[in-house]
Amino acid sequence: MTVQAWKTNIVQISQWVPVADAAPVGGMTVNICVVNKNTEQAAHVDVAVSRTMGVPDLADYIEEYTEVQRGTPLIRTGEPIGEGETVYVRSDTPNISVRVAGFNKL
Repeated sequence: MTVQAWKTNIVQISQWVPVADAAPVGGMTVNICVVNKNTEQAAHVDVAVSRTMGVPDLADYIEEYTEVQRGTPLIRTGEPIGEGETVYVRSDTPNISVRVAGFNKL
């Protein structure tokens, strides 16, 4: 079993950001944590798991326009990621941190 972790900060609004590398052969199980670092406003985020490069299909969304308040992270645990899939996140505000950590299934 191999443990991997990725993190990024979203600074551009409304653009999809790939957070993790494509999952290896056999896929992965990951935890996804989205943190709003804005001091005064809620963020609305989309999270997708997709093989599509750049802009995920609507069917790839696992969170859509989900509100994330400061101090209350959005956490998804045990999320299966198939071989070749990548985790993407976008937000309607900047200053969002995202961390994806997991292990491959082999």
